[in-house]
Amino acid sequence: MPRFVHICAALIAVCFAVTAQAQDIEEIKRAAEKGDVQAQVNLGQMYDKGLGVGWNHKEAAKWYLLAAEQGNAEAQYTLGNMYAESRGVPWSDEEAIKWYFLAAKQGHASAQYNLGVMCRNGWGVMRNYTEAMKWLRMAADQGHAQAQYNLGVMLHEGQGVTKDYTEAAKWFRMAADQGHPGSLVFLGSMYEKGRGVEKNNEEAKKLYRMAVEKGHLMAQKMLYSIENRSPSDAQ
Repeated sequence: MPRFVHICAALIAVCFAVTAQAQDIEEIKRAAEKGDVQAQVNLGQMYDKGLGVGWNHKEAAKWYLLAAEQGNAEAQYTLGNMYAESRGVPWSDEEAIKWYFLAAKQGHASAQYNLGVMCRNGWGVMRNYTEAMKWLRMAADQGHAQAQYNLGVMLHEGQGVTKDYTEAAKWFRMAADQGHPGSLVFLGSMYEKGRGVEKNNEEAKKLYRMAVEKGHLMAQKMLYSIENRSPSDAQ
C-alpha cells in the first residue's frame, strides 16, 4: 500500500509539473506576441531546440526574426547561423552576413568571429583579409579561442598582412591556454622550429601531448616525429 501511495504521489507531481510547464509556455507565447524581445528569443530557442515544444525550425526563425528586428544581438547572431546552415530558412550567405554584421556591431564575439571567417573566405561577400582581421581581432580580444586561433593562422601564413611569427605565437598561446587543440599544435610547431619563440623541443613535446589528449591526429604524428628524431637531426 505505501508503495502505491508513493507512485500516485509521483504521478501527481509529474502532472503538476507538466501543467505548470504548459502554463509557462503559454505565458511566454503571449508575451512574445505582445512584442517582448526576450520572450521572442526564448520562444525561438524553445522551437529551435525542442524545449517544451516540438522542434520547428521555421517557427524558431520566425521568432528570432522578430527579436532580431528589435535589435537583439543574440537573435541576430542565431538568425545568421540559421541562414548559413539552411535551418528553417533558405540557405543564404548574404543574409547570414547581414545578421552577423548587426550582432557583431553590438559586440557579440561569436558573430564577430563568424563575420571574420566569412570575410576571409569570401562567403557572401568579396574576400577581404583586412576586414577579416578586424573582426577576428575584435572577437579574439574578447577571449574567443577560435578567433584567436584563426588570427594566429593569418599572421603565421601572412594572409593579408606581413608574416609575424611573434604576434602569431601570442594569439596561439592565448587560445592554447583555453585548450584549443589546433593552437596547441601550431604553438608546438613554432617551439620546435624556433619561429616567433625561442626553440624549445621540450615545450613543443608538452604542447603536442596536450593536443593528443584532445584527440588531435596530426599532433600524434608530430609528437612521434620529435620523440624519435636522432640527436643530429634535432640540431
